[in-house]
Amino acid sequence: MSERKRLVALIVVMTSVSLFVGGIAVSVLYNSAIEGQKERLKTTAQSQARLIEAVARFNSSHNQGLKQGAEIATLSQIIDAHEHYKGFGETGEFTLARREGANIVFLLSHRHSDLEHPKPIPFDSELAEPMRRALSGESGTFIGLDYRGGTVVAAHEPVAELDLGIVAKIDLAEVQAPFVRSALIGFVAAVAVVVLGSLVFARVTNPMIVGIQESETRLRAILTTAVDPIITIDDQGIIESVNHAAEDTFGYQSAELVGRNVAILMPSPYRDEHDTYIANYLKTGEKRIIGIGRELEGLRRDGTSFPMELAISEVTLGDRRVFTGIARDITEKKRAEERALQAERLATIGQMVTGLAHESRNAIQRAKACQEMMALDLQGQSDLLNLSERTQQALDDLHRLYEELRGYAAPIRLELQECDVSGLWRKSWSDLEETEAREQIQFSEETNGVKLTCQIDPYRIEQVFRNILENSLDACSSSGQVVVKCAATALNGAPALQIALRDNGPGLTVEQAKSVFEPFFSTKKKGTGLGMAIAKRIVEAHGGEIRVANVGRPGAEIVMTLPRQPT
Repeated sequence: MSERKRLVALIVVMTSVSLFVGGIAVSVLYNSAIEGQKERLKTTAQSQARLIEAVARFNSSHNQGLKQGAEIATLSQIIDAHEHYKGFGETGEFTLARREGANIVFLLSHRHSDLEHPKPIPFDSELAEPMRRALSGESGTFIGLDYRGGTVVAAHEPVAELDLGIVAKIDLAEVQAPFVRSALIGFVAAVAVVVLGSLVFARVTNPMIVGIQESETRLRAILTTAVDPIITIDDQGIIESVNHAAEDTFGYQSAELVGRNVAILMPSPYRDEHDTYIANYLKTGEKRIIGIGRELEGLRRDGTSFPMELAISEVTLGDRRVFTGIARDITEKKRAEERALQAERLATIGQMVTGLAHESRNAIQRAKACQEMMALDLQGQSDLLNLSERTQQALDDLHRLYEELRGYAAPIRLELQECDVSGLWRKSWSDLEETEAREQIQFSEETNGVKLTCQIDPYRIEQVFRNILENSLDACSSSGQVVVKCAATALNGAPALQIALRDNGPGLTVEQAKSVFEPFFSTKKKGTGLGMAIAKRIVEAHGGEIRVANVGRPGAEIVMTLPRQPT
């Protein structure tokens, strides 16, 4: 709001308040004045009525037997006295009348019209209401129409001795006039004072308002441009505001979040615990996050979760508590930590492999040479030859372990070339099928006409296929099935090929799926547990991704995505 509009609004508000308060004061004073005027008129009318009755009784007692003469004498005295009395105020007067048939006949001249000979008024007319009440025997006060049709404040009183009615009245406008003048003067004075006061107030407070506006602008700019999501909630967990970073991170627009419970941004079990945590904090004051912070998971609109750090502060606004949460997506941090841990593991394995190679490679070669010589000498001795072959198998297993450790620990160097990946999985399947003697297991492809060429290192990708298919063969029964499905996709905005390999074995549990790509984890009875870890390193070295799908259901599925071109 501009300064000018703010000043006008302030003047309007203060003027309205002043007029409201002044109106109440004038109204109270006006009502008091009306009641006071009624009381004075009532006293005057009653005293005049009693005086007329006293005069009538006096005249009657001195003119015994001449009732009409006493009445005429009394009226003549009253009329004579009235001729020397002009009334009170500018509009106040007395009226005296009797009822003659269906009319009200006035006995005194009027001050305002029909001065000498006032005209009769029908008794059932709307005019002369105070006199009609007096002639009906009623005593009291009234605001209504007089004989002229003007609104008056009147007191009416019956005169019992002569069957007359007397009214003391004054125009309502005359009673109102000083209050109208006071209201107008007060209005003008109030407007003048309010305008002057508003100008002074605006001059005094303008620097403070400008400072507050600048502070609010800076705070809004900070909230708007902050790279971390900032969310405020009330003590019921209802979202009151979010910044742009929160919209980008969680995938919602501000209007979609404000008014909803903040638990919508959390997966289970955090969602289920949140409201209980707030209630416990408000009840006990025990802090678990406020001023401390913690790591938990956030939930995006698309249903994906991500790790985040959350710091919460509490602000008291009057009798309300508001909580401000600053979240930080630490997905990349976690990945970096995982890579660092992986590098540490690799370094450890590298050192171990180096030591193993130094200490055992020559010994293994000498043992193999001796075993081969011994096998030649044992021809025809089946029992000893069988032991020799088992020894040879153990040496081969030890050599394979050594080669896998070396392959896992060594840096991956790629020799990329344009290659049809279907030839690689077919070769891997063919080699494994012969080696494992799994002729009954069916192998099928669903390429759906997708282009199957990528810039890859064929030796390395074949190694990936071999490791995946080897696990599938181990998981399947003699009537098992392995299916390869392909689809065109995109990876980091670039064209890519998605390859899914699925078997009909028992599948992977949620816990197993989390550890599939970790070194030394295996679901096979025999194995080093390095195959899938090596596969992950090879795929990621190509700039691709590899993951487990169909988790918790029968049929393990490994999905590999390879970019068409090297990244």
